[in-house]
Amino acid sequence: LLALVSIISAALTIIKRNKCQMYIFLVDSIISLVASIFLIKYYSITGAAYTYLITMILQFVNCFIFYKDYIRNEENNNEK
Repeated sequence: LLALVSIISAALTIIKRNKCQMYIFLVDSIISLVASIFLIKYYSITGAAYTYLITMILQFVNCFIFYKDYIRNEENNNEK
């Protein structure tokens, strides 16, 4: 998942959506922190792995949503 997040994150950088990336990573970091506190406390190293998986999935989904939104807006602007 890290590779997919990296690719879409690079695409967001290329299309100059740096502000969106900041919000994506800020929200994902907060969720990751909260998840890690609880999951590591109860599941130890397995909880850390779950936290990483959750974080990567969230980053991928959020980056993909913003990228897809940009593509949709560009297509609508080109139709006009």
